[in-house]
Amino acid sequence: MQGKWNFYACLIEDMPASILLDLSLIGAAPLHGFDRLGYLRLYMNAPRPDGLSSNDEFDRLVALEDQLLAQLEPDSRLRYVGRDTANGARTYYFYLAESMPFEDRAAQAMAAHPEYAFDAGEQDDPDWRVYRDFLYPRPQDLQAIRNRDVLQALRGHDDHLELPRQIDHWAYFPDVASAQAFAMWVEGEGFHLSPPPPGSDSSFGVRFDRIDQPDAIDSINLPLVEKAKALGGDYDGWECQVIRP
Repeated sequence: MQGKWNFYACLIEDMPASILLDLSLIGAAPLHGFDRLGYLRLYMNAPRPDGLSSNDEFDRLVALEDQLLAQLEPDSRLRYVGRDTANGARTYYFYLAESMPFEDRAAQAMAAHPEYAFDAGEQDDPDWRVYRDFLYPRPQDLQAIRNRDVLQALRGHDDHLELPRQIDHWAYFPDVASAQAFAMWVEGEGFHLSPPPPGSDSSFGVRFDRIDQPDAIDSINLPLVEKAKALGGDYDGWECQVIRP
């Protein structure tokens, strides 16, 4: 699959869920001419008690998904954008050109898998609300994805993630007052303020650091994301040195 695919855990109707999506589409959505949403909901045969997929069924679901997308994705009249897994089902989402007979194509693709119950449907969604408002992660979830990617890169350098070291952070705000309010708050949380990064006519930066363990980064910077957003700004990420054995 082309694009920038990633996943995150969340809740859907108070049930644990996992969402996989192409993050790269957020800057282009909605794509011209793809005004309808098609979905194919597959009912798992051996879900976990919490409704997520089980290890027992994992390989079978992967093989089915590969076969399903191999049949559907070559059709230029649809664009696969993501899926969710929750409450004993896995639902695939596609945006469709007007001429795409999605329900018929979905039924044809599933004919090779009679052991699985499914349903399929279509609806108008010219603004891509399902992609933007349902599949796409909230700021905290998006940061958790980025954290996981950075940690994976550090592991690739044989980093000892449990070892404390200076972690640098950045955030940007639309005015001096909100930047100063955030700076005062992070100082109260034990961070050290550094000279601010270059801003622009429309943004004001805050740079700060603290000695922390990278393997605890979610508990460290997800509150920073929330606080920056509450003040009208954006948390812009973190970095640290690699520590090898």
